[in-house]
Amino acid sequence: MLVRGSALDAAVERACALAESIDEPTRPRARLRADLLVCEALAAAGRTDNSATRLQSVLDRCMGVGLRQWIRDADAVLEPLITALGGQRDDHVGP
Repeated sequence: MLVRGSALDAAVERACALAESIDEPTRPRARLRADLLVCEALAAAGRTDNSATRLQSVLDRCMGVGLRQWIRDADAVLEPLITALGGQRDDHVGP
């Protein structure tokens, strides 16, 4: 199925709105997952510069709290960006 640019832009807007609606101090994992969703939506919309900027912070936060599986799950969409950031897959999702 071909998705039009406006639909992808709308998905980015919805993902951003969701992330911004979550109170990080009281729901840190929910906010982190929503921030990862924003990265995925930006990448899918072809906005890789924006996605890469956010992704580094999200990767660091995931690794800091031991949520490597989330990175593995998102890896198909985000692997090119992880590589572009200078990291190898194993650096972020090792054992």
